[in-house]
Amino acid sequence: MRKTSKWLLLLGFVLFSMPLAAQTSLNSVLQDLSGLTGLSKDTLKTLLKTAELDTAIDSPVSQSGEHPLAVLKDLKLDFKTVDSDLAEHPILAVDYQYEREWQTPFPASRPGRLSDMGMSLFADGSLTPELRNNPENYHNFGISGFYDCSGTILLTGSDTLMADIYNRLEDFAVELVDRETLKNSVPMLLALKTLRSNLPVQRYFRLGGTVGLETSRDFGQKHIYAGTHAFYTINAWNPGSAWAKYNVVDWPFALLRLVNGTDRTFKPSGLAFPGLLAGLDWVYAGKDSVYQVLDAREQFLRTRVLISLKSKISDHSALETCWQVYWQPGAAAVIRKQDMHLHSLLSFVLRLQGGMYISYSTGKLPFDRRADQRYEIGLSYKFK
Repeated sequence: MRKTSKWLLLLGFVLFSMPLAAQTSLNSVLQDLSGLTGLSKDTLKTLLKTAELDTAIDSPVSQSGEHPLAVLKDLKLDFKTVDSDLAEHPILAVDYQYEREWQTPFPASRPGRLSDMGMSLFADGSLTPELRNNPENYHNFGISGFYDCSGTILLTGSDTLMADIYNRLEDFAVELVDRETLKNSVPMLLALKTLRSNLPVQRYFRLGGTVGLETSRDFGQKHIYAGTHAFYTINAWNPGSAWAKYNVVDWPFALLRLVNGTDRTFKPSGLAFPGLLAGLDWVYAGKDSVYQVLDAREQFLRTRVLISLKSKISDHSALETCWQVYWQPGAAAVIRKQDMHLHSLLSFVLRLQGGMYISYSTGKLPFDRRADQRYEIGLSYKFK
């Protein structure tokens, strides 16, 4: 027996020897499972939420272990072909998206309450061989501070339930070959299913502040902005809860899953609720910005709203929907005449197996003077 397996057996014995309360916090269960399986708490949280979405539709990732260039961690690249109303012919492009977060948990004010504060660095945009021909006229870089509150999450199960969860994994962990095998194993999926069916509805809230730089496609026009934002969504973990059954947003996709044989019954997901972000920014327009050229104002206020949703279609596909709106209240008449006071972009991305995707978007973002339609096909790759 391998040395690692002996340590897992010993840890499992300690866990079974601990008394379990009738109500146990999710955080403490994840901590115990982390010790038993060797998987991090963050990995277990991700598995718990995405077990309903087949991991095959996620982007390919670099091999496990520390990457030689650690700075690439959390970088996502999309290699794609784009066809746009504003382009004479399809072009090749690479989208980049980077976000690194650092979080510090708050001491729990009551059992099961999850909250933390932290900061993140982010960057996103699109690059083409000839920047001026890029249909996507927006790059965004910045730093954000935030406070997260995930509400109180207490399992409603009993001592027997918790013992069953650990039992499902103990024997398999003893013969553990590698962590990737454990993540996708039947005992792990059954344990997560049992765990999820005994979790209440989670209301997730984030309040944050951001300082950033946004530029046009060729980095010629620049805006410095600072603002605040709030984000809210709901996770109904238990698939048998009323929140899941009456999630009308997922009804069309639940019907698709029933028709294509993914689900045996009509089963809306409680993890497919939209996320809503609303924010207010102070924007300083650089001298080359079209806003200052038209209006001669160096600064203005701007509101932004973002609604996002991810819906499972089958075991190997999911649809991501996102609607972004930017509105400048009190804009000058010349700005309104040029239709530069309001920007919105609606996009649909069909995620397929192996990181492939197809997308359609219509609208415009800041720096765009007119809306267009874009069609893309590409491959996503994410470093971890």
